[in-house]
Amino acid sequence: MQPGFLFRALPLSAAVLALCLRYGPRDGAITFGDLIGKLDDLRVSCDKCGRSGRYQVQRLIRDRGRDGKIVDWLDQITADCPKKATVSWNDRCAARCPDLAKVL
Repeated sequence: MQPGFLFRALPLSAAVLALCLRYGPRDGAITFGDLIGKLDDLRVSCDKCGRSGRYQVQRLIRDRGRDGKIVDWLDQITADCPKKATVSWNDRCAARCPDLAKVL
């Protein structure tokens, strides 16, 4: 396989390519390192169950590392949510980090 073959074969946007080159492969996930200098606190909220919280980004990086994936962390902190395992897809846990859209 020739160098650069993968990039010619797949239609990647310039932004995705820049993220891959800057941060390396990570399955397209947003990591805690992506938040450095952009957020001091990461808010989590769920419209379905009413839970909400605020987490210090520096503490998350210290505990989980710069390469820790936010989606994995979110799954762990919502594991005990009663809405996580409901039968109806419309009523499932909808925990999100609303500030991410503003900074990424």
